[in-house]
Amino acid sequence: MQKVYFQRGFHERNHPEEQRKPGVEVKVGKEFSWEGKLWKIPAVYLFEEGVVMDLCCRIDPDSLRRYYREREQFSGRGWTDSEIFAFLEAKNPWPHSTCIRLNINGKNLLQEGSSGGGWMPESCSGSDGNNATVHQDPQLRKILDDYLCDREHAWYFSRCCFRWADGEKPETADTLHAITAEFAMEPMEMPGFCFVTREGEAPKSLPFRCPLDGKEGVLNIRECFSRKLEDEVFRNMPAPGRGAQGTRIVEDPDVEYPLYQNVISWNVEPEWLRSACTIVDCNSSDGHPGRKSKEGEGQETGSQTSEVIGSSAVYTFYTGTDNKENSYSSSALTFERQAETRWQVNFIRKNSEHLLVEVLERG
Repeated sequence: MQKVYFQRGFHERNHPEEQRKPGVEVKVGKEFSWEGKLWKIPAVYLFEEGVVMDLCCRIDPDSLRRYYREREQFSGRGWTDSEIFAFLEAKNPWPHSTCIRLNINGKNLLQEGSSGGGWMPESCSGSDGNNATVHQDPQLRKILDDYLCDREHAWYFSRCCFRWADGEKPETADTLHAITAEFAMEPMEMPGFCFVTREGEAPKSLPFRCPLDGKEGVLNIRECFSRKLEDEVFRNMPAPGRGAQGTRIVEDPDVEYPLYQNVISWNVEPEWLRSACTIVDCNSSDGHPGRKSKEGEGQETGSQTSEVIGSSAVYTFYTGTDNKENSYSSSALTFERQAETRWQVNFIRKNSEHLLVEVLERG
């Protein structure tokens, strides 16, 4: 087995003088099932700074073949259809971001991050073979071979780095007697379907299939209206992107703000989805304050913007007065009133089952 150092990435190449001693390997050989996949913790490595834990996840090769075959079918469309993207990502068999809480001998360690990659057989790729080429890292294969990970399946490998909390005495191979790890998937946003609203249009209901659980739902658009903000909304706002504190661009009469915004009120059925979805404007914002063009500078009118001020756009949201009944979404700010707005519904996978694994227990 290759030497393991206290670093997040297995590809890092620190100079010898910048590295301390390699970690002390403690073989674990723990296997468990989570999120429908087989996971392995083959070993942990002890350091004065903390602990490195290696994690392997086995992926069903048939699911990868189906996933990349469908990606290949839709790749010619330029990925402009967010519904197709959401449909495919819901089937993505590679594991999503994982949060791990590691406890050793009753001490909670601080997670510093992780890095890794996927390895898969050539038979899992699409017709062009490019996907398999991407996932054929020789160094990663060497690690998986050392950990006796078979070649009939695809594997995702992650090297997780944890640091001892301040004041905690490092554990050694002789003092080590218990390791537990709590696993949870981090919240994941899945892009959903798109729809268009126009100011003043009648209420409407849009049926959809939720990518979180595959069940049917209904989005009810209750109201669509446009509003124009007043310049005072941005009074005393720091100038975006300027380093000098206290600089206020609102005091400059030549500064123009994007003040137009479309708003919708909505709710969803079933009710539990309300906390699991958001609705955002598909279009980018004009929301950078700008200096008004002056007459004689080659512009047709004095209302056009010729200079963007600051590197950050300004945003504002509408909260409404009946939040118990409806939610509100605001479009990006624009300099002119927009006749319609194209929205996208995003679904957030907030909670997954937490799993507590006894990685090591010695008498």
